[in-house]
Amino acid sequence: MKISKFAYCESCDKDVAFDIVLENREIDVRGVKVKYQHKKAICKNCGEVVFPVSYGNENYIAMMDAYKEKAGLLTSKDIKEILLKRNMTQLQLAKLLSIGEKDITRYLKGHVQSKSIDNMLRLIRDDIVYKRMKLVLANI
Repeated sequence: MKISKFAYCESCDKDVAFDIVLENREIDVRGVKVKYQHKKAICKNCGEVVFPVSYGNENYIAMMDAYKEKAGLLTSKDIKEILLKRNMTQLQLAKLLSIGEKDITRYLKGHVQSKSIDNMLRLIRDDIVYKRMKLVLANI
């Protein structure tokens, strides 16, 4: 995704360049306190906060991945690494897990997978188990 170097500033009433400030934040997610690094964009003209669209998504993923780590689940980054490691599309992974492709998309965007899906993802990540899994599936 291409990240814009400009965002609309309400105070300046125009698109402006901005600086990025990283803030350590603590928030309650599903009853669990998690810490994550929050990206905040500051207008270079007036110093007010601006809201580049992509940063809202990035902050949500960072927050939910912090929760996933604390809950002992694979993060969005971990799931992306599985796709790369196995040279799979989201659709192929979804079929292997017997779930919808949109579920994989959601997990990559920060939504929390169930423990059973997480366990299956861990099996797919494991080289020995994955080789055996492919052999079994090839014979079906």
